[in-house]
Order: sequence, then C-alpha cells, then structure tokens
Amino acid sequence: MSKIQVYFGNGKGKSLAAMGYAMKKICEGQQVILVSFLKGKLYDNREMIGRLEPELKILSFETGNKNYEDLTMKEKEEQNIKIINALNYVRKVMDTAECDLLILDEVLGLVDNEVITEAQLYDLLLYPSDGLEIMLTGRKIPKSIARIAENVYEIVSCSE
Repeated sequence: MSKIQVYFGNGKGKSLAAMGYAMKKICEGQQVILVSFLKGKLYDNREMIGRLEPELKILSFETGNKNYEDLTMKEKEEQNIKIINALNYVRKVMDTAECDLLILDEVLGLVDNEVITEAQLYDLLLYPSDGLEIMLTGRKIPKSIARIAENVYEIVSCSE
C-alpha cells in the first residue's frame, strides 16, 4: 500500500503545504504529479509553478474559471465526467509508478460534493502501488481515509 498523507480543514494553506512538500521531494530528485480537483483553472501562480517541469507535472482535467460549487447543475454534470477521467488517470499513474509523489489536491471534496463515494476513494487509495507516496487535500476527511493515512494534518484558521 502507498504511504498516505492528508492536509485537511477549513483553514487556508492546504494546497500550499502540499506544494511545499512537493518542492522538498523535487529537491531530493523525485518526480511529482499534482492532479487538481474542483478548482477550475487551478492556481493563480500556475505559470511560476510550471517552471518546475519536468520534475513536477500539474494536471487539471476541469475547464472554466469557476470553483465547482459555483457551477450550474449542467456544468457540474459535465465536470463530473472530466473528474472521473482524472481519477482514471490517477489509477494509471499508480499502475505505472510514473512518479514518487502523487498529490490529489482537493480530492476529499469529491466525496463532500458527492461526485464519488467515500468507498470509491478508499478503494482507490488501497490500490497496490508500493513505494508511491500519496498526498490528499480537502476540507473534510472521511474516517476511513483517516484510518489508513500515515500522517494527517488539520489546517485551521486562527480566527476559528
């Protein structure tokens, strides 16, 4: 089974923490793939982050500039198809050991938004892929995912 780490919570900085960890791994000579979910066109600073290629590959299968919760029902249906394609890509990455660290940014939100079930995410993470490190981010962590994670970090806002 893969080594699983999770950054979750209502505070800001989960994706940034994941990117910091990715930088550490890149400096160690490792390959990193980041797949972004529910964020539309990804990060504001994508151009700067893109300079880290080929050691860091960033993928977002979604289109548009809106966050998922701002989409109409029809737009959500279209995005859900793209999200499923992204999850199929994730499985391929796990099959081929294409990277050392796989970051699934906001993947926990797929369960919150009922795009996939908790069981589907759990099954994906249990997929045999020895040596692969997987990092998940999102607001809420399902109990089944917390149980299989090696490290879980809760990010909270100081004003909470």
